[in-house]
Order: sequence, then structure tokens, then C-alpha cells
Amino acid sequence: MTPTDKPHSNVILAIDDVETNIHVLTKTLKSEGYEILAALTGEKGISIAERRKPDLILLDVAMPVMNGFEVCTKLKANPITKDIPIIFVTADADADAIAAAYSAGGVDYVVKPFHKDELVARIRTHLRLQAAQTQLALHNENLEQKIIERTAELQTTIQQLHEEIRKREIIQNERDKSIEIIKKFNKQQSDFVTLISHEFRTPLTIVHTSFDIIRLIAQSHDISSDTRFLKGLSGIEKGLNDIQKITDSVDRLNQVQSIISSNTLVPVPIVQHVEMIINHFRERYSESSIALRTHDCDNTIQVLTHIRLLEIMLTELFDNAIKYSLPPQSVSVTMTMHKNEVIMTITDNGYGIPQTTLETLFKVFQRGQNEMELGSKRGLGIGLGLVKMCNDAMNGYIEVQSNIGKGTSFIISLPIVV
Repeated sequence: MTPTDKPHSNVILAIDDVETNIHVLTKTLKSEGYEILAALTGEKGISIAERRKPDLILLDVAMPVMNGFEVCTKLKANPITKDIPIIFVTADADADAIAAAYSAGGVDYVVKPFHKDELVARIRTHLRLQAAQTQLALHNENLEQKIIERTAELQTTIQQLHEEIRKREIIQNERDKSIEIIKKFNKQQSDFVTLISHEFRTPLTIVHTSFDIIRLIAQSHDISSDTRFLKGLSGIEKGLNDIQKITDSVDRLNQVQSIISSNTLVPVPIVQHVEMIINHFRERYSESSIALRTHDCDNTIQVLTHIRLLEIMLTELFDNAIKYSLPPQSVSVTMTMHKNEVIMTITDNGYGIPQTTLETLFKVFQRGQNEMELGSKRGLGIGLGLVKMCNDAMNGYIEVQSNIGKGTSFIISLPIVV
């Protein structure tokens, strides 16, 4: 049962100037368990309503000094009593009176003499309606409060997000500034290295020329039998060659960095350029064997690259393959298609690379370790780092397979331009 189904929980105020009517109402409603308050005048009824705030008011119309319509109007104008339901109980059954009662704010109209069951039913109905309205108002109030609280939480969250965004923007701006500074520094560093490399070539050329002159003088004065002199000449020649290799490597490193920074990659026919680079190597290493085999590849296949990047990458791989191969040097290049990639495998017949070295093989200035990397064959450690940089710039993938004493294979996968 709801609270309105328990009459003893409700207080009813009866306002009527006739004591007999008050007595009848009191007797009728007390038997139903209601608590009854009574007033013989409108003024008294208003005072009791303000003080006790009954759950419902039964109001007569025809009263001296202040009639029922006036009492109802005053009760509805009072914030304390405005929500109390008012049922008019009167002998006047005129339609105009009924209309005036509803216009004044009444919720129902019962004509005397009334039937007990009818009156009790109407009272219960309006008490239930009032309880439902009160519950709804409370629910709406709670809902409104929750909305206010939730809105405040959302506003706080939004403010925090704005603050977080502002902080991230500051961090990003600082990061962008740092990146620009780093780019400028790298550019200056690259320009400096290029300048040094360029300026280094002039005295290097002079030393080379002077060395050739000394060698010619030695030959003309027949001192070629002096082993100490010959050993000195050999050392000078080796040093000059090493300096030349270092200068060339630094130049290639600067070229790769410059190409990658400029983002000037274009589609190029891969098979055609690989053949061209191989032919160039065949001229340089006429005593070595370099074979090219293609499967499902033709000149229409293109990859996104820069011709110089491709040339530097393959040059470094071919140089290594020949430098570390056993006599007679033999290098095979195989090109195949797999889905949307061209797979290029470069295999030599060299000593192979230890597993421990493979893990750091593509780091710049990281030298490999094997029996062939001694004396004049020991590299600077730039070559395979350049290979990795070029391959990454072309969005490719590279792996190494090596067997000690049998040889090494570099496998390069490059996405084709569809």
C-alpha cells in the first residue's frame, strides 16, 4: 500500500460556518482513520492551514465575511499553502458556482448532501494524486540537482581538457621549436662536413701527386731494392687510399641524408636500374662474377625511390660482397615478385658473418667482425648503415642470412608502385 492508502497518515482540514456540517464531516472521516482539523470561518481556516499544512482541505462556499472562493484564492496565493488540494463541499449545484470553484483553484466539487462512499473515494483519489505530484516534484528536484552536479562535473572536465590541450600545445610548440633547431643544426653539421670533405680533397690530391712523383724518382734512381723505402711508400699509399675511402663514405652519407630530407622520391623502373648498376660493377671488377636472374620481373615494375639512393644501396652491398668473398669472387643477384613487392637477394661466397655481429650490422660506424676484416679490408662502418637508411627511405625491409664458411645473403623487399 502507498502512504495515501493509509488514512491515519493524512490530515484533513474542514472549513464550514455550520457546526452541524463540521460534526458530520468529522464523524464520517474519523471513521476512515483520518485526522480532522476544523474551522468555522475562512480567516480561521487560512490560519490553521498555514500553521499545520494539512494534506487536503474540504471547503464550504457560502460563508459570511469571506466566502469559499475568496478563501481558496488566498490559499493558492500563499506559497505555504498553494499546493494543498482543495475540494469544495457545498449545497450550491449551480454550474456557474462549480466553474467559479475550479477557477479559484479547487480540484473537485462535491454537492451536499453527499454520499459517504463518494466523498471518501474522492478524498482518497486526490490524496493519491497529491502524493504522486509530490513524489514527481521531489524526483524532478533530485534530477535537476543531479543535472546541475553532472553539468558542473562536465564543466570541470572540459576545463581540465582545455588546460591539458593548452599544456600539450605548449609542449608541442616547444617540441616543434626543438625540431627546427635540430634540423638547422643537422643542416649546418651536414654543410660543415661537406665543406670539410670538399676542402680535404684538394690537399689530398696534392699528396697523391707528390707521392706519384716520389715513386717515379725512386724508380729512376734505382732505389727500388731498398726495403725500408719501399715499405714507407707502401704505408703512405695505404694511408692515402684509406683517407680517400673515408672521404667518399662521408660524401655518400651526406648525399643520403640530403635526399631523405628533401623527400624527392619518384617511381623508377627497378629492373632497368639494377642491371645498369651491375654492368657498372662488371666493368670495375672484371675478374669477379656478378650474375643477375629475374623471375616474373620486367622493366614495367617500378618502386618509389631516388636513383642515387638505389645506386648507393646496391653499390655498398656489391662492394661488401666482392670485398669479403673468397677467390674467385662470385656474386649472384636474384629478383622475384611476391604480391606487391619485389624481392632482391644478393648472395656472395664469402666467409660469412657471426650471429653476434648480425644484431648490430646496420648501425652506422658499427664494424662487423670476421676473419676477412683485417688490414686493408677493414671498413669504416658506414656502408651497411647507409644501406639501411636507403632501404628505410624506400619503405623497404632488409634481412641477412649468413653461414660461416659458406657465404652471406642480403634480402631486400621493396613495395612496388601499383
